[in-house]
Amino acid sequence: MEIQDSSSYQVGTLLGQLARQFAGPKSPIKSFEKNYVGLLSRRITTLAEVVRLSNEINQKLVMHELGHFTFRISHNLAEAIKDFQGTYNKDECAFGFFESYFTPVSPKKEGAGDGNDHAASVPESDV
Repeated sequence: MEIQDSSSYQVGTLLGQLARQFAGPKSPIKSFEKNYVGLLSRRITTLAEVVRLSNEINQKLVMHELGHFTFRISHNLAEAIKDFQGTYNKDECAFGFFESYFTPVSPKKEGAGDGNDHAASVPESDV
C-alpha cells in the first residue's frame, strides 16, 4: 500500500510505538491519552511539531523511568525524522501513530516486565 511507503506514515508509526509505554489503564500518566493521543492531529501539523512531541514523550519516559524500554524506538524515530523524504502529511503520520499505538498485544509472558501489562507486552505481530 502506498501510504505505508510514505515518510510521514513511518514517522507516525515510530512515534506511536514510543508513546505506547503510556497506553492502557496501568499508565503512570492517567491523562496521557486524553491530552496527547486525543489531540494528536493538533500537535503534529508540521514536522517540527512532531519533533517537539517526540521530545515531550521522551522526557516523560525518562521522568517515569520507562526510557529503558524505548532506546531503539527513540533512535529509529530520530533517524526517520533526520532522513525524512518528501512532503510531510499530518494525516498519514496520525494514521501510522494510531496503527502502532493501538496494535493488539499478546498476554505478558510469566516473569517479564515491570507490572505495566500493556507497555511490557509484545505486539502480536512480533510474536
